[in-house]
Amino acid sequence: MTGRKSSLARRDEFRGPRRYVSMSLSQAMGNASDEERAMTETRPHDVAAIKGILENHYKAWDAGDADAFVTDYTEDATVIMPGTYRKSKEEVRRNMADGFASFLKGSTAIDKLESVRFLGENAAVAVSETGVRFPGETEVPAERIVYATWVLEKRDGTWLLAAYHNSPAVLPS
Repeated sequence: MTGRKSSLARRDEFRGPRRYVSMSLSQAMGNASDEERAMTETRPHDVAAIKGILENHYKAWDAGDADAFVTDYTEDATVIMPGTYRKSKEEVRRNMADGFASFLKGSTAIDKLESVRFLGENAAVAVSETGVRFPGETEVPAERIVYATWVLEKRDGTWLLAAYHNSPAVLPS
């Protein structure tokens, strides 16, 4: 099709495909297969491991340690934040080292894990509310609170951060 798209085509290109997760009769009756359970069951051991990764991540932030900050990142990890797209573990490490040596020096991070959702045996999405507290602040101002999405991958039995994205929790007025 050449020229201008119809209004219907323009509208549809911004609406992603709908994804329905159906529940089988065996799931509903409690007789789910291992594959079916991977999408629906809670997994306390894995949740604890993921929480530990995020806790260590923020301890490294508080210490201003860029090397420790990326310890649990995959080599090809991506980070997207307003105005920033980092495409590798090394790029994230370099950027954080620069930040910890300058505008982030002495800052601390707060993080409240909201949820962990498993996407099969080896993938998870965690959502948290987070923010940066600068020296002299007792709390993070509302305009600096963000919602963060963490995508984790389990490789050889170990959870790693594959992607991170954040967005302001409050839109600027």
